[in-house]
This record gives sequence, structure tokens and C-alpha cells, in this order.
Amino acid sequence: MKKIIKYSLVVLALCFAVTTIFAQQQNRFTQFMWNEYAINPAHTGALAYSPVQLTYRKQWQGFNGSPETFTFGGHTALNAKMGLGAMVFKDNMGGAITQTGIMVNYAYRVRLNNQSNLSFGLSAIINQFAFDNTKINALNVNDPSFQGGVQKSITPDFSFGILYKYKQKLSIGFSATQLIQSKLNNLNDVVGANNQLIRHYNAQVAYKFIINDKFTMEPAMLAKATEVTPLQIDANLRAWYRNVLMLGFTYRHQDAVAVLLGVKFKNMFVGYSYDISTTSIRTYNNGSHEIVMGYHFASKAKDTDGDGVIDSKDKCPDAAGPKENNGCPWGDKDSDGVADNIDKCPDAAGPKENNGCPWGDKDNDGVADNIDKCPDVAGTMEEKGCPSKDTDKDGIIDKLDNCPMTFGDASNGGCPIVTDNQKAIISKAISNLEFENNSANITKSSFIALDMLAILLSEKSDWKMRIAGHTDNVGNDEFNMNLSKQRSEAVRDYLVKKGINTERFFAEHYGETKPIAPNDTPQGREKNRRVEMTFVFD
Repeated sequence: MKKIIKYSLVVLALCFAVTTIFAQQQNRFTQFMWNEYAINPAHTGALAYSPVQLTYRKQWQGFNGSPETFTFGGHTALNAKMGLGAMVFKDNMGGAITQTGIMVNYAYRVRLNNQSNLSFGLSAIINQFAFDNTKINALNVNDPSFQGGVQKSITPDFSFGILYKYKQKLSIGFSATQLIQSKLNNLNDVVGANNQLIRHYNAQVAYKFIINDKFTMEPAMLAKATEVTPLQIDANLRAWYRNVLMLGFTYRHQDAVAVLLGVKFKNMFVGYSYDISTTSIRTYNNGSHEIVMGYHFASKAKDTDGDGVIDSKDKCPDAAGPKENNGCPWGDKDSDGVADNIDKCPDAAGPKENNGCPWGDKDNDGVADNIDKCPDVAGTMEEKGCPSKDTDKDGIIDKLDNCPMTFGDASNGGCPIVTDNQKAIISKAISNLEFENNSANITKSSFIALDMLAILLSEKSDWKMRIAGHTDNVGNDEFNMNLSKQRSEAVRDYLVKKGINTERFFAEHYGETKPIAPNDTPQGREKNRRVEMTFVFD
């Protein structure tokens, strides 16, 4: 009974493969890290050596008629930019269906910088598919799918890939295979059959972690999909000891798990993997085996540091550097972080913003030009390289001037010296100032003294004045406060009409709050009814 089930499954699988659209996955490699160029042609010639290798895979051991895959090929770098490779392969899919072919790869690399490059790869493939009806024991001997004897179809195809590599550690690739989706003519040519290859898409990412001088970890992932099958992901982790012994693990989503073993001896290597199915098919097989054997030839175009300069011409083969410097990184003699090739002052440390040169000091004031607000005029550090300010132009710098905004005299701390004549003018303006009773109207008798004050303020254009109004205590507080305000503003407005800028006045009012004499006598109240005027020097 068990044998009947096995043979039935084989027949069903073969019928599906032949009578649909050949949607099965292409060559499957558990050890895809050693067969990268077969998956993505952009890997061709991307290694620091030239590998030649043989791969054999037995799928579903113990399953009668299970698939087998043979490949033999290799690739090499022609120079720092181009790679060439080839591979012959044969897939035996159940004995009745075989695929034999040859693939030739070409890759071209573009150096992005001293640490990374981008490769583009193209594969040309010739396939021969064969379907031997005589090896099928059909359940229905009259089934038209099994009446053609041995049928063969030769088809051409192409694959394309892109690969990004960084520091020989990180690689990210994408490829599309069976691009032209060739039809399989003369193969199971029955009514309703639609036999053709379908396009496959692959994405790869891998990174090499150097743990120490003994251990290296290499995680990798391969994602595969077609237009008619779901996405499948292979996650792989390899651990190397002294780059000689390898132990690894692979998980293939909804398909299998695998263990990997490998060994390198000088230029030879052997890798083995064993897959255990995680699907219902595991009941009918003993797992899958895959072995890879090969030899690494030293590449004439070897480029260990990946800088685009082959080792034979690279004076620093282990450190990436430009071709102009013979493959060596540019030095930094003055240790300023600016490479000598772009450092305009390679012997004197300086910032990148100044092309590696130290900042100058054109005015010799001790303030570097990059922070000197006045690089052509000597100044002080406090003023950011500008001369100390003397706003009022009186010869006394602002920080030593008690009146920095008003022209003054050094003997008076930078403030103006008010002469006796000027004091008399303001004193007379105050003493002669009179208003109409309970009013802010200035009497005509006050005009002459105020006019003299206006003339003085016109001559001293940087002098300012504070005008403060006061009253006695006769009347209520609100009335007195308002009256003192109106009177101080009346004096200000009179002087403004004489041509003095209103911004030069500070009009204040205090009502009866600041008496200078008692308010219980007529003489005292008269003194309290006043408008004070004082010069203000900023």
C-alpha cells in the first residue's frame, strides 16, 4: 500500500509539472551561498578568488523518482571591473523529465567609492527539456499526455542581476531569471497544454561578522518568488572556525530545516547539507542531501580590499584606496581629519571648512578670521574681533562710558557736563512754568523760558528729558492724578511743537503722592503744585 501511495504521488507531481506551465522552482540550493552566481549573475567575478565547483543534490531521499540536480562550473574576475563565468547543469525530475543546459555569465562592476561597488550581471542560457513518456506508468493508458514517447524541447533564456557590495562584508542582490519565458514547443503537445518557463525573482542579503581572529558568523537570506507561487524565504546562518571548519543551519519557510557542515583545506573546500522536510511529504522521504566540492584558484585580478585596484598593482592590498594613490588610502600628515589629497595645508592642521588650513588672522588682533566679525579691522575678543564700540563718538568706549548713547566728557565718566548756563535755563523754565487754575493750559508768561529750553534741546540733540507732573492734595485723588498727567504732557507737547522729537521725552505723573512740602499751608501747597524737568543721559 505504501508503494502505491509513493508512485501515485510521483505521477501526480509529474502530471502537474508537465501539463501546467512549468511553474516549479528552478534549481534549489540549500548551500546557496556557494552557488550565488547561479542565482544572480552579478556575483560573477565578485570574489577575491576564482572558484570551480561541483554540486550534487538529491531531493527527498527514499522517494522513488525524487529530483536530482548536478551542476559544474566556476567564475573569475577578468579585471577590476569585469567577471566571466559558466556552468553546465542537469535536473532529473522524477526520471521522466530532465532539464540539461549551459549557462554563461558576464558581470560588470562600478566602483561607488573606496569601500563599495555595484555590479550588473547577465546570463545567457540554453536549456534542453526532455519528457520520456515510456518511464511513466500511467493510471490511464489512454491519457493523451503520455502518448508522445520521448519528447524534447530546446529553449534559450536570459537572467539579469544587480549586486551591491560593501567592504567585502555586506552584499545585497536582486535577480530575475527566465526573463523571456520561453515556450516549450513539442513537449507534451496536447490540447489545453500551455508549456512555458516562467519568470523567477530572487533577493539576497548576506553579511560577514568577524567576531575575533578565530570565529566568523555569516547570516544570509534568500527570498524567491514567481508570479504564480508564493514567496519563499531561506534563512541561513554559518559559523566558521579559523576559516577552516563550518557549521550552519537553514530554515526554509513552510518547507524544510537543514544543517550544514563544511571544511576548507588550503584551496579546496567541501560543503554538505541535510534537509528535513517540515511538510506532510516528510512521511515519504528520508530528507534531502546536497554536497558541494570545489577549488579556489588565486585570481590574477584579485582585489582583496575591493577598491578597484587589483592586488598586483595595489601598494596597500588590505586597505581600500583610490587608483590615483596606487590603491592606498590618502594619508593625513597633520592629523586634522582632512585627507592630504584635498588638504590645501597638509603640514598644518586646520578644519575641513577651510580646506584643511588653519584659520588666518588678517588684522592680527588675535581673533581668528572664521569668528572675527570685523576681519579687516583689529578688535577685541569681547567684541568678536571688532573694535570696542563708542556709540556716542565721544572717545570713551561703551563699556567704560556711563552714558554710552550721549556725547560726554571723560572727566564725567563719559556723561555730558551741564554748565551753569544750561542749569539756569532749565531752572528758569521750571520756576516760570504756570498753568491756568485747575487746568493743563500753560500761561503765556511761561513761553519765553520754555522757548529757551527748546533751543538748548535742539543744540543738544542726544540729550533727553524727564518731565514729572505733581499736585497738592486739594480735590480727589483721581482728579489730581489726571491733572498731573495732563500738565506733564502739556509741557512735552509744547516742546515737541518747537521741533523736539517726542521720543526724547519721558512724561510721568504722580498726582499728590510725592509732596515736597506740607499741604496744610498755602505756601506748602504751592510748592507741591509743580512740574519737574531733568536732563536724562543714556
